[in-house]
Order: sequence, then C-alpha cells, then structure tokens
Amino acid sequence: MKLIKVILWSLISSITFSTVCTADNHRGDWLTNIEKKYSVRKFDRVTVIGCEFENSSHAFLHSKEYPDFIFFEGSICGSLLENFLEISTEYPKAKHLLLHSGGGVVKLGLHFAKLVSEMGFSTIVPSNSVCASACSIVFMGGLSATH
Repeated sequence: MKLIKVILWSLISSITFSTVCTADNHRGDWLTNIEKKYSVRKFDRVTVIGCEFENSSHAFLHSKEYPDFIFFEGSICGSLLENFLEISTEYPKAKHLLLHSGGGVVKLGLHFAKLVSEMGFSTIVPSNSVCASACSIVFMGGLSATH
C-alpha cells in the first residue's frame, strides 16, 4: 500500500508541478535569480518537477547562449533520470552538466552518475553553487569533474 501511495504521489506531483517555461509564460523571481547567478540573459527551456519529498523539486535548464551546457538545480529525487534524458535528447550538443544541489536520494544519485558517465557528460560545480550528499556522487560520475 505504501508503495502505491509513493507511486501515486510521484505521478501527481510530476503532473502538478511540471512546468515548461517559454518566452510567453510568466517568468518568476526564481528564474530571474537563476539567470543572474549563471550570467544567462534568458533560459530558453526550464523544466521544474516536484518530488515525493515535501517542498522538494528539481529543475533542468538550457540556454541557447550556452548550447554545450545543461544546468541542474535542486533535489536529486523523483523522475530525475527521465527528465535528464529528455533535455539531453532535445539538446544533443550539450556535454557539460552544471550542478547545484543539496543532495537527495542516494540510490538515484548513483543511477544519475552512471547515466551522466555513459552519455559522456562532464560535470561542473560553479563557485557560486553547492553539491552535497547524493550530488557529490553525480559529480564524480562526470568524465571530467570540475569544481
């Protein structure tokens, strides 16, 4: 029964909190702050997914200004692997993953690290970012890890 509740919560939170921002959608303070943090004029694609943890989510972002980079912000949780596969398929030139995460589910971090490695991504933790707990596992999965 508990497994069914977790699966249903994951599905509902993914549907409820999944947002793909385009130029036509409202751009919130969160996104503006993230763009300032990375010195990006505009993120062209933003996918925010709510996770099974209370008040927890993650986001994958991409900017045409930096076509070689995919930006990851938030918790390592939920449908992270599927979301990463989706954005990396949409932007095949991207081969660098910028990380900012306080961690999350360790087992998922291991799977994410393996996927990052198999897909040939390098991992980067900018000086104005954090990569703790399960994020450090993902960081080590990069072909060339830079901090």
